[in-house]
Amino acid sequence: MKYVIISKRTPICKKIRSKLEEVLKLNNFKEDEIAPDYVFSLGGDGTMLKAINKYYDLNPLFVGINGGKLGFFCGLKSNDIDNLMMILRDENKVRTIKLLECNFNDTSLYAVNEFRVEALAGKSIDLKITIDEEYLETIKADGVCVSSNIGSGGINRSIGGALIDFDLDCLEITEKNPIINAKYKALGSPIVIKPDHTIKLELTNNNNCMINYDFMSEKHAISTPILIKESNKTIRIIDKYKHNIKKIREAFL
Repeated sequence: MKYVIISKRTPICKKIRSKLEEVLKLNNFKEDEIAPDYVFSLGGDGTMLKAINKYYDLNPLFVGINGGKLGFFCGLKSNDIDNLMMILRDENKVRTIKLLECNFNDTSLYAVNEFRVEALAGKSIDLKITIDEEYLETIKADGVCVSSNIGSGGINRSIGGALIDFDLDCLEITEKNPIINAKYKALGSPIVIKPDHTIKLELTNNNNCMINYDFMSEKHAISTPILIKESNKTIRIIDKYKHNIKKIREAFL
């Protein structure tokens, strides 16, 4: 089997890497950065997201080993390496996650956590929000976050979005600092919808914005509506947690 390791350069991650490489070598794994069957991420969620972004098209099994402070996607800890082969063979510990897809300007982007359409620094944008061609609202705000259930505990939560059970397949729309007064109206609350909907965002006052997704940030001049939906692309990750509540408690409490 072929593998690659994506790791933070911290002392604890270097120690985990040494132990992991020893176990993989004993089990005849070969390192391959081009076409790995397994992608091991050593660090926190940021490291895992970088690994996923680089290799998701190859459909490997992603194995996150927590060497950081927070690890929603890091289903293993360093002491699990001793039982690594047994864990990798256990299909019950494999979680399949659908990626989000964002289309605009003949461009397609993919993300695990969320897409955020945001104003440039110090400004606001007017956004018309439509769901499956049904008009919802037009807001003036810092932006809008469209999150997956998996990503609900990230940026989405920090701007007032709801924390959603990872087993509940859905999309969440959260406004970022909307202006609400006699002139401007806004829902003022996150809205959770079924995953088969397509969310259309149209900039009505300016075509320049930031498209932020997972750990990436890009400035764009938008010439088409921005369409965000659940993608047909999936990733597979190892997750030994049987209860999401335990993961939420360990991450936030």
